[in-house]
Amino acid sequence: MQNFDAIVLPTVMNVPPPISALDGNQEYLRYNSMSLRNTYVGNFLDCCALSIPANEPGAAPVGLMLMGAWGQDQKLFSVGQAVEQVLM
Repeated sequence: MQNFDAIVLPTVMNVPPPISALDGNQEYLRYNSMSLRNTYVGNFLDCCALSIPANEPGAAPVGLMLMGAWGQDQKLFSVGQAVEQVLM
């Protein structure tokens, strides 16, 4: 990550399911693992990250995650602000 300001990836791999889809324990576990998969990488590598909304108004919520090296929070906030201005 030394030569990059941030790694860019989707925050989660799925859009939020309807509550009724989480009725069964198996379905809850499946959706929970899908929802945590991408953020887990940053937790495992001890990175900092932020998520920027990247969906069209009225569309399903989608986040764009920017992940940076440990201790580089302020730098990542600056990168996030620049990316957010481009997306808005």
